[in-house]
Amino acid sequence: MRSRTQDPPRVELRPEALQWLRRRGVDQVTIRAELRNGCCGGSALLPVAREGAPDARSTAQFSEVEAGGVRVHLQEELSAAPLVIDVDRLWRLGRLRVDPADASDPSPHSTTS
Repeated sequence: MRSRTQDPPRVELRPEALQWLRRRGVDQVTIRAELRNGCCGGSALLPVAREGAPDARSTAQFSEVEAGGVRVHLQEELSAAPLVIDVDRLWRLGRLRVDPADASDPSPHSTTS
């Protein structure tokens, strides 16, 4: 676990994500780095949010922060940049999404389709 003398990582939980978690009875979220492959052979570690606490068999180190009354377990390698947890929805389905804090809040000049 992270030392309490360091600044805690900044994690924001968007209201829609908080409502979605509460409807599902979830009070813990794990954000970990997972390897994703690109279309041209490259790969990158990207933050992925999962419901619940980290797997007890995991060798990764996690810090804990509170966001909107939800305990967030954040993998140490991801704790430097502020993150935003949101939910992607398709009809009644949904899944958690993690974005860098500045990328999840589009500027008024950006366009969306």
